[in-house]
Amino acid sequence: MTSHTTGAFADPATFFDRYWKRAPHLGDRPDGRATLPTAGDLLDVVDCGLLTHHYFSVLDRGNPVPVSDVTRVRDVVGNKVVGMADAELVLGRYAAGATILLHAPDQWHAGLRELVRSVTAGLDGTIRATAALVPAGAEIAWAADPDVQRFLVTLTGPAFCAETATPLETGQVLYLPHTHACTVRAGAAGAGLLTITVREITPAEVARDLIERFLTERAAPQPDTAERLHDDLSAFLARAGEVTRS
Repeated sequence: MTSHTTGAFADPATFFDRYWKRAPHLGDRPDGRATLPTAGDLLDVVDCGLLTHHYFSVLDRGNPVPVSDVTRVRDVVGNKVVGMADAELVLGRYAAGATILLHAPDQWHAGLRELVRSVTAGLDGTIRATAALVPAGAEIAWAADPDVQRFLVTLTGPAFCAETATPLETGQVLYLPHTHACTVRAGAAGAGLLTITVREITPAEVARDLIERFLTERAAPQPDTAERLHDDLSAFLARAGEVTRS
């Protein structure tokens, strides 16, 4: 279960009391702009040409650009690798107004890994991160999702969130509860954004996991009697209650 702490804001107690799962909230990270990779840093990653199509994509006016239009086959240590980023084509699309998405950057970029860890400290669930390099005047949108809480970190600003009428400056974090969609327009210098989603474990998933654990623990049982099954199930549910209350 989520504890009432997060590294996203300087006053986590107020955040959870007033905003968590209730309303959008804009604030500054405790260390502000410190340790933030810039959009330029991430464009340099694209420019090196070592990303595969699993870790990036390109959106042109909100529509995905075919992988074949922005990748090529490269020779890596004598091996032909399909789907490597063609830096010239990707950056050319960006210059023409397309947005570059970097998927799971916390898996391969040390600075963003630490940033994601900081923002999600104390939050339980499935964590996903995506960086967006949005050219000047372009927009990127995220739909509301009933199962997802979203944090939007501005790596390089300014930008503007239309739904909340919120200007976004470098180093700020915008929290969006599951009820809110968000469309962000980049400023005149473009924007670098990091979206972090938290999908909490649902009661149905907890119940399914508990049932699977119960059945596993009773693998290869002795011949059942109604009384023994009742005792086993009662003992298991008692332990499950302790887990869900913790």
